[in-house]
Amino acid sequence: MTFRTFALRTTFVLVVGAVAATLWFYRTTFMLAFLAIIIAVLMSIIVGYLQRLKVPRGVGVAVAALVLVEAVSGIGFLLESIFANLNELAQRLPLLSGQLTEN
Repeated sequence: MTFRTFALRTTFVLVVGAVAATLWFYRTTFMLAFLAIIIAVLMSIIVGYLQRLKVPRGVGVAVAALVLVEAVSGIGFLLESIFANLNELAQRLPLLSGQLTEN
C-alpha cells in the first residue's frame, strides 16, 4: 500500500468518524428539525385542502393546528393506555404463569 492510498483511507475514516460524532452530538437538534419539517408539511397539506374548499388561509391554519394538536394528543393518550396495559400484564405475568403450571 502506497502512502497516498494510506492517507486517503485514513482521511476517509476520520471524516466519516467526525460526521458520525457530529450527528450524534446534535441528534436532538436534528430530531427537532425533522419533526418541524413533518409538521410544516402536514399543515401545508391541510391548509391547501381547506383553501380549495374556499376557507380563508388564517382560519385554515388555525384548523390545521388544532387538528394536529388533537391528533398528537390522541396518539399520546392511546400509547399511554397501551403501555399502561402492557405494564400491568408484565406485573401479573409471573402470577399467571404460576397458575398455568399448577393446572
